Amino acid sequence: VGGNPELIKDGVSGLTVPYNDAEALEKAIQRLIQNNELAARIVAQARVRTKDFNQQRVVEDFVTMLQTQVWKKN
Repeated sequence: VGGNPELIKDGVSGLTVPYNDAEALEKAIQRLIQNNELAARIVAQARVRTKDFNQQRVVEDFVTMLQTQVWKKN
């Protein structure tokens, strides 16, 4: 639902559903409840994925982006 699509890879680090679609959300939840292997795999991948978004890394990436943009203009 909106937000940053790069944060969740559907079926890998989470399940995505269309905005404001309660039926799709229900189906996604049921899918996880009924498939423990899928749920465990998604949890494991989500934990790995969160390491890409720690505060230090985000700040470093932002500074790099700013430096690159400033150098392009000069």
